[in-house]
Amino acid sequence: ETLANIIRVINMASTGVKLRTVPEQANRRLTVSFSNDTPDMEAILISEALNLGYTVNGNVITIR
Repeated sequence: ETLANIIRVINMASTGVKLRTVPEQANRRLTVSFSNDTPDMEAILISEALNLGYTVNGNVITIR
């Protein structure tokens, strides 16, 4: 699945923290399954799996 689609699904399930990515990374592909993880932890796992960084600004985590 693309990173953009994974983030879209995570954001639909989250009421607080929202994830986003930069356009250059949106089409990166990843197979992932989460269970009872927070959006913060999901962002960390995605970033590590794709060798990317992330920034936190308020309640928005941007995967770069």
